[in-house]
Amino acid sequence: MSDFFRFVTNSKGKRFYFNWVQRQKILKKELTVGGSCQTIDSADSHSEICAYYGLDCDNINIFGFNPLTREFKIEKLSTIDRTDQDKKWVENLDFKTIVEPLIIKPIINPFDIPPPKITDSHKNMLRLWAIGWNPVRYSVGYSVGYSVWNSVGNSVRYSVGYSVGYSVGYSVWNSVGNSVWYSVGDSVGYSVWDSIWAYISSFFNIKTWIGMNSEPFKNPYQPCIDLWNCGLVPSFDGTNWQLHGGKDAKILYRYYIR
Repeated sequence: MSDFFRFVTNSKGKRFYFNWVQRQKILKKELTVGGSCQTIDSADSHSEICAYYGLDCDNINIFGFNPLTREFKIEKLSTIDRTDQDKKWVENLDFKTIVEPLIIKPIINPFDIPPPKITDSHKNMLRLWAIGWNPVRYSVGYSVGYSVWNSVGNSVRYSVGYSVGYSVGYSVWNSVGNSVWYSVGDSVGYSVWDSIWAYISSFFNIKTWIGMNSEPFKNPYQPCIDLWNCGLVPSFDGTNWQLHGGKDAKILYRYYIR
């Protein structure tokens, strides 16, 4: 489990954590401890939570929670145990108050969805994804990678911070990324990696996507996300675009790039 979201409690059962307003200040290096020059660098570090709120790190309980996987973790119990109440509280917490751009939704494995009959709508989504995908790859095959990963990673870190972005990416990858990659990734390289990261981007409502010409709050990877939600994963083999679907990740459609 990665380190988003962490909160601590004291002997009286009061909970301490950083909300979205505070997290924005942390991203800008503007949240300090008391009147000092010491800045808070990590929104989900129990030691920094303690420093900001003046808590004794040896006399607190520490909990972690992942709102996507619903995984709750007891990291340390050093004072009165109210775990049942704390677990119930965090499971019902409105995470818009913690990370406003985060979209809480089920993680979808596209190969668990019965493959649809390929329609003109699916073909158009693939065409739009092919147009938006890094054009340099059309000439050099799939050895050049990470354009989508870099854009998603940089945009997410800038908007919500590293720990949240890492946690969401880690959660999606562990839930479905491995299976998608091993189903089709070996044969088509980084195009599938990019499809996975495009899907990861759907968990954030980001105003500005770094390095992308897109309208405010408009996800530039939406065609790939829409295909994923239909049970289809696009890939590029250096010559053709394909749509994979079903439990065996069969190629259901090919689109030749002219």
